[in-house]
Amino acid sequence: MVSLFPQSLVRRMACATLFIAACICGVCPAAGGNDDPAVTMEERRHEFLNWLADQWAAAGYPTQWKHDEWKFDEIEPNWSGALAAMYLKRKPDEVAKADAFFAAMPLDEKIDPDMRVCEVIHSYYLLRDDPALSSTARRRLLDIIRFRPAPQRINPSIWEFGATENHAFMGHVWRLLAAQLDRDKSMVADMSRHIALFTIEHIKKGWLEYNSPCYVEKEIGCLVMVAEWAEDPRLRQIAELGLDILFAEHAALNLEGMLCGPACRVYQPAHDGILPDEFNHNSRRDAQCSGSYPCMYILFGQGQPHYYGVLGAPLLATSRYVPPKAVTALATAGAERGCYEFKARRPGRFHHLLRKKPGQTVPPPEVFSSRVYAWVTPDFVLGSFQEVEGQFGAARSLPLTSVLRIAGSTRRTVYTELVPSSRDASTSSAADCAQHKNVVLGRGSVGQAYLATKEFDEVSEQQGWIFARAGGAFLAYRVIGAAWRWAGAGDPSVFGDFVKFENAQAPFVLEVARAGDYKDDFSRFRADVLDNLIKQEEDTVSYESCSQADAGPSAERFMLTLRYGQPPLLDGRPMDLDSYGTFESPYLTSSWDSGIVNLRYGSERLMVNVTRPERPIRTEETVTPLSLPYQNDCEKSDMAWAPFLNYWRLKPQQWYWSNDGGKPGGCLRHDPARGVDNAERGAHDAMILLHGGETWTDYSFEADARSEKGSFGLWFRADMEDEGGGNGRRVQGYYLVLDPVRKKCRLWRARKDGLRPAGSTDRTSEAEVNHFSNPFLIAEQQTPDLIAPGSWIHLRIEVKGSKIVCLVNGRETITAEDNTYLSGSVGLFAYKGIDVRFDNIRVSPR
Repeated sequence: MVSLFPQSLVRRMACATLFIAACICGVCPAAGGNDDPAVTMEERRHEFLNWLADQWAAAGYPTQWKHDEWKFDEIEPNWSGALAAMYLKRKPDEVAKADAFFAAMPLDEKIDPDMRVCEVIHSYYLLRDDPALSSTARRRLLDIIRFRPAPQRINPSIWEFGATENHAFMGHVWRLLAAQLDRDKSMVADMSRHIALFTIEHIKKGWLEYNSPCYVEKEIGCLVMVAEWAEDPRLRQIAELGLDILFAEHAALNLEGMLCGPACRVYQPAHDGILPDEFNHNSRRDAQCSGSYPCMYILFGQGQPHYYGVLGAPLLATSRYVPPKAVTALATAGAERGCYEFKARRPGRFHHLLRKKPGQTVPPPEVFSSRVYAWVTPDFVLGSFQEVEGQFGAARSLPLTSVLRIAGSTRRTVYTELVPSSRDASTSSAADCAQHKNVVLGRGSVGQAYLATKEFDEVSEQQGWIFARAGGAFLAYRVIGAAWRWAGAGDPSVFGDFVKFENAQAPFVLEVARAGDYKDDFSRFRADVLDNLIKQEEDTVSYESCSQADAGPSAERFMLTLRYGQPPLLDGRPMDLDSYGTFESPYLTSSWDSGIVNLRYGSERLMVNVTRPERPIRTEETVTPLSLPYQNDCEKSDMAWAPFLNYWRLKPQQWYWSNDGGKPGGCLRHDPARGVDNAERGAHDAMILLHGGETWTDYSFEADARSEKGSFGLWFRADMEDEGGGNGRRVQGYYLVLDPVRKKCRLWRARKDGLRPAGSTDRTSEAEVNHFSNPFLIAEQQTPDLIAPGSWIHLRIEVKGSKIVCLVNGRETITAEDNTYLSGSVGLFAYKGIDVRFDNIRVSPR
């Protein structure tokens, strides 16, 4: 177990030292010039802050504006520039101008007071001990903080915001940090509890406005402020964990510094689709300029350091936050991440129900009705929202989209709006969406799509289809059963054109493929799409995907069916939307509402556990990958083997290396009497895992084993996740268990479905997932007659794809098919064993 605070403190001290050194030297090095991630990140912070200060200098260091109110295009960029100039101490006259700016900041409450005051509070806390900040400027900052009382909204449920989520969070932070300045201990305690719960619940259930890059940066800024300035060290820890999880999700969906998630929510002035004025306002014009994208640049070197949004990036650049190694590894992995599904559950369009039920402390399940689905590749990310409780497609009664983002430019995109015909979530809506991997079927009420045609390499039309290629992606778009026409954006700054549907509620289909899946032959892709089956009926539309590609989902034939107002079908079966966790992907996982998030990429691992709010835990681990073949004759200790300690009575010393007692020589032994007063109580499901083989797929695993009493066996395609010690460490994989007394051989699987075995009556509560207390029995057979307690027995497992073969003393005993776990390391197992020994361990590729 690793406590969070000491790690956080060490990381912050390291970053602060690096940054101070850079400032003393007066250098602004180019990003990427050092192999140390912490150094390059501090270089990017320095570069980004210099850029902000340069923009402010280019504007003439203004201290007066056309408008008295707090305007995005006037005061905000100047605030960030002045903050950067004073923080960097670039030159004395510029620092003096920054001080003059803070002294002249306007008192107003017209535009976004939460955001305005949060920026001022951060400036005050950051600079209050800086002698360069004059007493006049210091008083002005305090005047702004106190000009209007901070909102005191602590609602019965943290999901009832009384405002939009980002503004509610800004109000909470304002109240907390202002109360700290006023030494209002009662309010500090109340707000600390509320913000801790607010953050923990969002780690468990997802951020409502996560898919808005121009809103989530405000939540990033709030988390930065709490992590930096909260007086309660536990609250600082929780806020930093919130940043870890937000950036982990960014990393899982990131493509060239932009969030390519299912719905990049942005401002919608007219509510009815994409309008040209939106392109001049936010991320639709240039996605790199939205607030969360500079954060990705600062932390990971992704994208460019453009500045548009407020609160997030400037605060992050002046903070000491450093992401965990696992988050950085995933964010910067690039093409080697491969292609994968990313699923998540989020608050959905029934969020308004809380306001209809005043005083409700527990949100009804309908509130969390939205499912996020994305198909992530190195060349594009295609994503969509899917509603579960009565609606499919449009979440939160807001115009969210099916989004395609293509690598090479943040502007290479395709949007199709899925706006409900009614904004009342209690009524039927004409917004539906279904996605499987690289295909989306949808129907909205807007009847238009946006294609960034000016950013594509080629666009053509054939038999009602629009075909395009851009970078490493091919795409095909079609309006089904209705005519359409091109409608130019009417604005030269817009990077594409609109497709207007003749019937606003006509369905559409979008299929995308990696060019490499067709060996870069665009004509093959077009021919493949034209050959696909489309079937439209009164209440359904079906589409059969491509199947002639050399690789990827376009090489698999599947049928996707959109049923209006009903769950969509995949190959004739309802899609399982209910099983989505808070996160579900090969790298980032979290069971729904568990409070435990695991991220692993390559050799780096991260676990965040907020199940006990009074004791939040982060554990980080670097695992050295092992290559096959692997062998160990057990003649000396091997530190790559780690015991699985899922119960208090299991102690690490129960597993130990012995220089005798093997077959022959030394062996690895298990003794349940070690570390406990009672050997019988110490005996349990004792397991030990070989770290480093977690990516192994097909192999044979064998070992010699013996026991005077009890059962023993092999664990394969195995892995485990540390949730902070004690009950609750998760496990995956299969284990072959041999009982010499009863001459039984059983093949078990750690459950992922959370279901109890049929007929089980031992518990009535929900089943545990990925715990040994809830295994699934795959097969059971008699063992050969020759085995006996105290004798050496040779066990061998062979796995290839979904096929599992188990051999005992060379005789095939169990053969099974199971594709739940297709990769994982190896381990050893003992149950209530006495004098259990293992020797001659071998793992060979197949």
